[in-house]
Amino acid sequence: MKTATFFLWISLLTLILTIGTYLMASTAFFAGSFPISFGSIIFFTILTIGAHYLGVLAARSKNQNHLTQLTMVLVFFKLFSCLLIVFLYDRIFDPPTSNYLLLFFLIYLTYTIFEVIVLTQANRITSR
Repeated sequence: MKTATFFLWISLLTLILTIGTYLMASTAFFAGSFPISFGSIIFFTILTIGAHYLGVLAARSKNQNHLTQLTMVLVFFKLFSCLLIVFLYDRIFDPPTSNYLLLFFLIYLTYTIFEVIVLTQANRITSR
């Protein structure tokens, strides 16, 4: 995926998620999920941009295992980061319910799917 195309898609994804999250976070069911939702969008946007650039570098590498190694590192980093974010949010903000987890993992899942698509396309560069 070309960089300009990537930034167009990540911008559209972020805009849609921001609007959807804002609408959902303003309901009573998701009360208290505003800070973690928008923080998650910022965090995962930055992480996905980094993954794109690292994926392009790994795809151009002579070592064919770099892209696989990058994917494994990203998975572990995201899992650890997600656990840390949820733990810290729960301790700092003490939300009234745990409904914020639904929005958080919806955002996580959306960005993870997008990241897999980006890394898969970087892998196509390697296989050529």
